[in-house]
Amino acid sequence: MGVVFWILQVLLAGMFVMSGFVKIFQYERAKLLFPWMHDLSRAAASTIGLLEIAGGLGLFLPELIQTWTWLGLAASCGLLVLMISAAVFHGRRGEEPQVMLTAAIALVLALLVYSQALALFVY
Repeated sequence: MGVVFWILQVLLAGMFVMSGFVKIFQYERAKLLFPWMHDLSRAAASTIGLLEIAGGLGLFLPELIQTWTWLGLAASCGLLVLMISAAVFHGRRGEEPQVMLTAAIALVLALLVYSQALALFVY
């Protein structure tokens, strides 16, 4: 089961880092790709992007270098909160496909949080 969670962590990390990069460094392109970006200021989009990059790197780097492994759990929890907030944001806008996508990502993150908490506090 550990291999499955490592693969999930790396895939999620890549997704969050790329998404954050677009929000920070390619704001105008992001507005073309994501219609909901028009409702966010550049500062808000950059903040979300920074959180996504930090969380994405935090998903696997601490365990990879075997230092401060609790940061992986903190990153997963932070990204879970971010995805729940995104689902609420999209829900208020009536964007059902985005709600389903963010809810699915939140579910995967919740499983990851559970797995990391078990590994950190039980084993």
